Amino acid sequence: MVALVAMVALADAAAAKPTVDTIIDSGPAPLTRSTTGSFTFHATDKSATFACSVDGSAFAACSNPASVSGLGPGSHKFVVDASANGVPDPTPAIATWTIDVTAPTPPTNLAGTSPTSTSTSLTWTAGGDNTGVTANLINRDGSLLATVGAVTSYTDSTVAAGSTHTYAVQAQDEAGNTSGPSNSAVVSTSPPPPVPDTVIDTGPPAVTNGNTATFTFHATVLGSTLTCTLDSQKPGATIRRQRRRPGLWIRCHRQSRPG
Repeated sequence: MVALVAMVALADAAAAKPTVDTIIDSGPAPLTRSTTGSFTFHATDKSATFACSVDGSAFAACSNPASVSGLGPGSHKFVVDASANGVPDPTPAIATWTIDVTAPTPPTNLAGTSPTSTSTSLTWTAGGDNTGVTANLINRDGSLLATVGAVTSYTDSTVAAGSTHTYAVQAQDEAGNTSGPSNSAVVSTSPPPPVPDTVIDTGPPAVTNGNTATFTFHATVLGSTLTCTLDSQKPGATIRRQRRRPGLWIRCHRQSRPG
């Protein structure tokens, strides 16, 4: 009878032991091109030991962090089980991820225009990928200019007037695989508008006793707008403008009030 009571007590003590919980803290991204992986994990009992399994292999003792390597493309599973006080976690922690090493096909039909003297506009046909294109890399003159999403157009507003640039686009998938470059597109921007020069053609003598003055002048760029100032616009002075030829010639007159 005493032996039976002792056995029941030992069974109750074992049943009373709390189970440990295993938690994976970090691991590979759900989709990656890397054939290696690193995992960090912990247990709710600090005295716990761990056993790990990769892709259904037998559990083997492991420690935190744990690394795996030499993996091939496709889906993978990492399982870690903690044990404390001789009691294993009944629900081990599991991480799954997929390795994708297939690069997208390059974009095609890249073409460019210059809608303004300081911008270029690009369009292309999207590249293809087994998991889907998620980004496009815009290259200008052999260097990365910008990374954009799954789009088929881009405007470069950082070019200078009168410049020529060569563009290419690369497709990228979620795993980070990048295609080769598209065809090249060479785009030239228009030169900057000419800067007008103002020329005074006629005016009053350097010394005169008249109280009015007439000037004729023109700009070297047709269509320029001209403005006049006189003696910092002193009180009593007025300026009248007359257009002699639209956009090209203007005559200014000064009239001073007798003082």
